[in-house]
Amino acid sequence: MNDKFKLWGGGKMHDGRKVFRVQALKDFNDVKKGEKGGYIESEDNLSFKDGDVSWVYDDSIVYGKSTITGNSFVDKGATVKDSRLERGSRVSHHAQIEHTRVTASEIQNSQTFYANINESKVLHECVVKNTRLENSSVENGSEIYNSKMTNSRLVNNARVTRGADLRNRVVDGEIVNGQEEKAKLTLSTDDLADLNESSQSLQQ
Repeated sequence: MNDKFKLWGGGKMHDGRKVFRVQALKDFNDVKKGEKGGYIESEDNLSFKDGDVSWVYDDSIVYGKSTITGNSFVDKGATVKDSRLERGSRVSHHAQIEHTRVTASEIQNSQTFYANINESKVLHECVVKNTRLENSSVENGSEIYNSKMTNSRLVNNARVTRGADLRNRVVDGEIVNGQEEKAKLTLSTDDLADLNESSQSLQQ
């Protein structure tokens, strides 16, 4: 039984789907009973499991086969389609994610498609597509396609394509072709420590 929230009002159309505002039925986390949140297509989109404080805020929209669970949040105008957020993940600042699994991670003001993002961050107008991120960050207008990153960073409009497999690397403003592997910079000990600290804080 869902005693956490209800669908409120007549809803609105978005991407050919009808979505409805959520309204809290009790106090939890920073949400008060009666408070209205963002939009979802059905109750299946937002966990109402006892003790799970996941929520969709403001004008954010969650729809399709999406599930927001494990104390995760969608806010500041983000859109989540056919995706799963879990283990304290947060998607915000008009981010757009589709067909993506987000685990203990943060996505802001970026786009992800057909991705698996685990203990990572995607921030500041980045694009991640057909890619797996593990304990990594993609920042400042960087893009990564059809590749894999582990313990690595992309910054300052870096671009990674064509099956690259980055491990313990930092790519700063460079282009990495998976078949050419141009960037050879290695993360410093301090960089790795920062990434590990970020991952631990996301899990808390």
